[in-house]
Order: sequence, then structure tokens, then C-alpha cells
Amino acid sequence: MRSEEIIKEFLSKNNVKINILTYLEVVEDSNYEIRPIDREIINHIIVDAYNGFSESVKTISNEITKKYNVFLGRKEKKIIKKALDYKLYDELNKISNIKDKITNEQLTNIVKKERIKNELIVNECKNEFINKLIEAIKTRNKKRITDYLNFLYSRLLKHNEFYERSINDIFCENKLYFDEGDYKKIFENCSSATEKTNYEIAVQNFNIIYQEKIIDNSEDLNEIVVIKIDQFLLRQFHLDPLNYQ
Repeated sequence: MRSEEIIKEFLSKNNVKINILTYLEVVEDSNYEIRPIDREIINHIIVDAYNGFSESVKTISNEITKKYNVFLGRKEKKIIKKALDYKLYDELNKISNIKDKITNEQLTNIVKKERIKNELIVNECKNEFINKLIEAIKTRNKKRITDYLNFLYSRLLKHNEFYERSINDIFCENKLYFDEGDYKKIFENCSSATEKTNYEIAVQNFNIIYQEKIIDNSEDLNEIVVIKIDQFLLRQFHLDPLNYQ
């Protein structure tokens, strides 16, 4: 099912009546292949954006330190947060530097227990998002409606249509934003890079090419490539729709 259809289904279940196609610029991808996707994905996306399990990450970190004398760094905490947000417990296998003190089974059990204990957080975050969207609809605030829906859509694309992308895909999706000179500088490198990989890795690899070919080494590169609207970019300019008061 395409991402816009999943959003329609989600809003309908939560009694939100709106024609989302009025506010979304839908991505047409002829290479899109239907893949099974958990219908709870939107709830997961929302709780992720709201940092719903941030306190749970602290609780888990403190428990592991107390029981196993293990101190988690920022990278390990981000992996635990992802496991909590999306129920992707296999992600915990990526934490390999503590296996001499705590097994993956022990870590997984701690994370699962914390997730189950705080399951209501998911619903609380979802309800807050829905209430903000409904308020924007009632007040006919087109900008906020557009921001809320594009937030869902841009995040969902990464789990669905854009689950696997090539460097060339990223290049083609953003080529309208390049001037003629920049386009020519990266065309050869990007057009031949057609091997598909995880979306975020494809973006990172494209950014490397962009930085090498276009950006001066003295400049910073922070999430240059986006799909229309990307949460990283929104937060850079304090435009995150979830931060509206």
C-alpha cells in the first residue's frame, strides 16, 4: 500500500476527515514495489518524533549500569531508542561493545520489559498529534495542516516507497534543485550509481559526492538532501511542526 493510502487509513481510524491530497505533493515512483508494512508504523513514527521513550532510555541505561556496570554512550542510547520506538529489537545486535558484560538476550529482555510497561506512551503521543491536526483543520490553518501531513508522509516514505534507494534515485529526486553547473559536476558519479541500499545510507553516500564535487571543504554539510520536506531540515530552522505551541 502506498504511503498516502496508509495515512488516509490512519486518519480515518482516528476520525480525522480531510482530503490529504490537497496538501501533499505525492511522489510518483514507477519502480515502487509493494512491500509488507506494519500498520502501526505511523504510531511508531509519531512516538519517535515526540521522543516519547526518552525517559525509558534513561531508565534502561541506569538499570544496565547498576546491574552490569556498563555505561552506554550516545550511539548505544540511539539504538535503544529506535528499538523502543519501532519495536525493532534486532537493532540491539548492533550494540556489540558491551557483550562481554551483558548478553544480547539480557539486553533485549530489559528493553522489551520497559516498552511493555510504558505502552500507553504511544497512544498519548498519537493523541497529541491528532489533536493538533484537528485544531489546525478547525482553524483552517493551511500551513500547519500541510506541515503535519508532510511530516507523516516524508517519514513514512523512508519506511515504504523509499525503503531502498540508490544514489542515482536521490540525484533524480533532487535534480530540479541544482543549477546547471552543479548538475554537470555530479551527473557522471550519480547516474552510474544505481545499486540500491538503505535510504539513509544512500543519502549519506550522495552527500559525500555532493561535498567532494560541489561544496568547498571549509563548508559544513548537514543533511543537504531531503525529500521535499525532511524533519532534519525542519528542525535546523526551528520549523518542526510537532513543536508548534
